[in-house]
Amino acid sequence: MFYFGGVCLSVFLGILLFTKKNRANADTILAGWLFFIALHLFFYYLVFNDYILQYPYLMGVSAPFPLIHGPFLYFYIASLTGKTRLLKRTWPLHLLPSLLACLLLIPLYRSSTDLKLQYMKQLIPFEINWQIRIVETLVKASGIVYFIWSLILLKRHRINIQNQFSTTDLINLRWLTYLTYCIGLIWVAVLIGFNPLIFGLGVALVFFIGYYGLKQTQIFVTASDNPENNPPDTLPANTPLLRPDASPVFAPPTENSSISDNEPFLEPPSGLQNEYSDKIKYKKSGLSQTEAQSIHERLHQLLLNEKIYKNPELKLSDLSDLLGVSSNLVSQTINTIENKNFYDYINTMRIDEFKRLLNLPENRKYTLLSLSMECGFNSKTSFNRNFKKVTGMSPSEYLTTQKIKMQEE
Repeated sequence: MFYFGGVCLSVFLGILLFTKKNRANADTILAGWLFFIALHLFFYYLVFNDYILQYPYLMGVSAPFPLIHGPFLYFYIASLTGKTRLLKRTWPLHLLPSLLACLLLIPLYRSSTDLKLQYMKQLIPFEINWQIRIVETLVKASGIVYFIWSLILLKRHRINIQNQFSTTDLINLRWLTYLTYCIGLIWVAVLIGFNPLIFGLGVALVFFIGYYGLKQTQIFVTASDNPENNPPDTLPANTPLLRPDASPVFAPPTENSSISDNEPFLEPPSGLQNEYSDKIKYKKSGLSQTEAQSIHERLHQLLLNEKIYKNPELKLSDLSDLLGVSSNLVSQTINTIENKNFYDYINTMRIDEFKRLLNLPENRKYTLLSLSMECGFNSKTSFNRNFKKVTGMSPSEYLTTQKIKMQEE
């Protein structure tokens, strides 16, 4: 009943996602994956209870199924992180291993019913052992490759976020990270080769998805929130660095300058793919050192005079709009001159502002948390993490070294 319960729950969650209002592509992929998990668990349920002996023609049908789970994980993560265009071009390639497995198992599929029954009852040995060994090798390789590939995709996306946002607490990637590691745990069981453990963990995965789906709203995102419905993750080669309605690169901000709320939620422009490839792409931007210094001076003065870093929701696009400079150029300037990404640059300024406020005697009556929020942090965890990253010590250690006593929290 345990495995059958997993089948029922998978179908229920799949229907829940598939019938959701404003369903995004990521929802459809996850729903399809849940239906596929239900089918896979159902086949194992038949084998586990020996019901498969009543339907010998089904023998071997589920053998290529493990080769589908890795692509489903990758498709889901890629969809949520804005790689929709890449998926549309490459998805057939991800299905080639499962197609190859089906071709290798054709002799088994074409075997007579009596012969299949003798195989299942282990009365005679398999005649296609070498094909089965190849399929098993493909399955293990697929699990390792897609687990690593998914982690790389998440790591790159985390870097993208830090190049685009000054606060990442609300952009929660924990769900995708947990999901990836859960799948990785199942692949460890596959390498061990113990089927009850493999499918037991598969059922646990379904319960995990169900539980997390009820607790975390980011799984049930609406189409308007999903990055795949925002501007694409790549720009054509002839795309101008300035938006059509933007001011010239070095023009001062005007009264009509505004902060745009229509930037991609998670996926930044193509120039922000990661902090290492930035330098390669920046070589093609045509930005000279003199121009970069000019942008940097204007940017630094804007932050010092207006203190807009105190806005906890500050984005790279906000600075871009105020400066009348493309996000790509602002990011390039910060990366090359400050040697930091946007996230670290803004949070360093917040820490500097915090230390300045801390040195004013009239602020000693406030708590550390209240002062940190005054500087633009939106949580104690974010403040502590960034403070230690910038200063090399915790806030309490810093207070001790400066012999400062603050109000108790």
